[in-house]
Amino acid sequence: MSRLRHLAALAVLIAAAQSAQAVEDVLPPSIEHEPCDQYQKGQPFVIWARFKDDSQLFDPKVIYRSGSNTWKNVAFERVDGTGDFRATLQSKDLKGSLDYFIEVFDENGNGPARFGSTDAPVHITAAAKVEPCRQITDVAPAPRSSAAPRPVAASTTARATAPAAVPALGVSRVDAAPGPTSPPPGAAPGPCERTERPLYCSPALWASLGAVALAGSGVGAYFFAFRGDRAPAGPATRVRVVVTGPDPTAASLSRETMR
Repeated sequence: MSRLRHLAALAVLIAAAQSAQAVEDVLPPSIEHEPCDQYQKGQPFVIWARFKDDSQLFDPKVIYRSGSNTWKNVAFERVDGTGDFRATLQSKDLKGSLDYFIEVFDENGNGPARFGSTDAPVHITAAAKVEPCRQITDVAPAPRSSAAPRPVAASTTARATAPAAVPALGVSRVDAAPGPTSPPPGAAPGPCERTERPLYCSPALWASLGAVALAGSGVGAYFFAFRGDRAPAGPATRVRVVVTGPDPTAASLSRETMR
């Protein structure tokens, strides 16, 4: 039940907002247009206009007549990316002088807003050659400063762009050229470089151990090549091989018995 009450309240708020919006916009659109004096004979004629309104525009068009009392209309189309609109009258529909007016509504039904009317239309004539005519004003560009930029002194530029020298650690900035330097201290002597050396640093010890190892390897090689644990070779053992096969006499005996 509470959910239904919330939905009903939301619907009331939406309706109130829509009605408030409809009440706020009660004015028709405004039209910006500056008519030309002439149009070029034998060429299409483009009519430009700019519309402003708080709501969406509805049915902007040009209502015109040329060479007769019959009124025709051409819809405006928006130029992409701008608030400008244009309507093109084809050359085949232009015969002699031209009368026209502009009409537009908004989506709330406000209007029609008109530039001219059937009783007082814009009237222009045809000519073989006409000067360019601007029917809407250009959008003013963003203002620019007329003051010229101030020049920057060369010394200021050098101070701003040149990086400051950073002295290396432990090096004096006063001496321009390095003087004679002493060699770096050597590494600490090892145990075999000291005056009192341990026993394993003696060359005689290692020479004696090498001789003992060499003699031991020679003795081992001798015993490996000429070892005396081999058993003496004895007399050869005789092996008797008996090969047997079928007895042909037994087969002949069997034949004689069967007879």
